[in-house]
Amino acid sequence: NLFGHTIKVLSDLNKSLKPNSFSKSIRKRVNQRFEERIGKYNRRDLLMIIAILHDIGKPITLINNSDNTTKCPAHEIIGASLIPQFAKRFLLTREEENHVKKIVEYHSLFIDIQNQILTKGKKKYYFSIYKSFVGDKDLELLLLHLADLLASELDKTNYTEFEKRRQLTLDYIANI
Repeated sequence: NLFGHTIKVLSDLNKSLKPNSFSKSIRKRVNQRFEERIGKYNRRDLLMIIAILHDIGKPITLINNSDNTTKCPAHEIIGASLIPQFAKRFLLTREEENHVKKIVEYHSLFIDIQNQILTKGKKKYYFSIYKSFVGDKDLELLLLHLADLLASELDKTNYTEFEKRRQLTLDYIANI
């Protein structure tokens, strides 16, 4: 369910932000980035808000398939369109709201990049396209993606695929 998934994403995000989750050099870059402020919040605090809201568009877009699976097409865009309503509840400034909105909108984009890499190779090429598109939001997007992946059931249904995707995410984080 969505609530359980969101709680798991928050938990996995917190685990990935613990001091010994990454190498010392990566940890230094993560800490530097998360100390930056966007309005009154720092990037780490905003990422926690984003983790809460990242799938907010799923209930509106939910489709039940005949094979007992579900899908939520365009939930990222629908969710991003809802951020102004939630921005008031979190007392976000316009700048903070725009930051949250963009990350919610782009939070599944790295899956498409991974699909290209896993199908065609060219990891550096696709990583550079991703970086040029998301800019300085790359770290938040990747950490959210990693937590979202860890909170999925992919490790239980297809461990090989899960591990490939986890490693690609960690590779990109290491090269930020």
